[in-house]
Amino acid sequence: MDLNSTFGALLGLCVIFSAQWTLGVELNSWVQWLPVGVIGIGLLSSSLIAFDSSSLARAFSLTPYLLLDDASQNSHRSLCVLLLKWNELVRKEGVLSLDQEIQKEDNHYLKKWIQWLIEGHSFHTVQNLIQEKKKTLQKELEGGLAVFQHLILITPQLGVIAACFPLMQLGVSSSETSSLISRVESMGLMVNAILTAFILNVFLFIPMLKKISKRAQAELKELRIIEIGVLGILEGLHPKLIQEKLELELGVSFKPRKSDQPERTQVA
Repeated sequence: MDLNSTFGALLGLCVIFSAQWTLGVELNSWVQWLPVGVIGIGLLSSSLIAFDSSSLARAFSLTPYLLLDDASQNSHRSLCVLLLKWNELVRKEGVLSLDQEIQKEDNHYLKKWIQWLIEGHSFHTVQNLIQEKKKTLQKELEGGLAVFQHLILITPQLGVIAACFPLMQLGVSSSETSSLISRVESMGLMVNAILTAFILNVFLFIPMLKKISKRAQAELKELRIIEIGVLGILEGLHPKLIQEKLELELGVSFKPRKSDQPERTQVA
């Protein structure tokens, strides 16, 4: 998890507990099983009704995005430099020279798509395969993000539903001889239910959706960069033209360092 996320989470917890301490509210009164149970089970049941198992699995698979550091701009630039380096290498030594280079890389898509070049597939075949993979990945990301959007939508409503149960108890007890303490406890449960729902949204679901969406867009942009580089190599484009395309996609001008250029092989 990046520094901003960690600091934000700690700051949010400090604000909540400081407010409780200032008002003299005991910490053990924060967790009430009725609101937590209604909201938690309501979130689960509503998600099971609204989505199929594959969509829920995709949403769960997106949670590791929260643990990634936000260094997409630097990683995108490094990827652009690498693709330009490989383009120069192919122009000098041929596409088979990339066979050893891809063994050093961990990027699954980069290795797979370069392997298609080495296997000798045509430009249109590689282009169609890349486009289909991008569409599939984008569909999976949108399906997973839809689950988080659903959670954000229904959490406040579940908080209101959870608050209705002590309200009904309050209405029943008001018609009978009941103590003032029981009425105050019912009102406390109502406030706790609504507050729990909004805290879940403000400090958990909304930040998760924002961060996962940002990381998902960065991954799609990475695929677009790889697509430009791979198809440029296959099409035999000049490195300067590929660099211009990459700069337009990245939105930042960059100049490969001399250390990034491939070493020239000396022929005896």
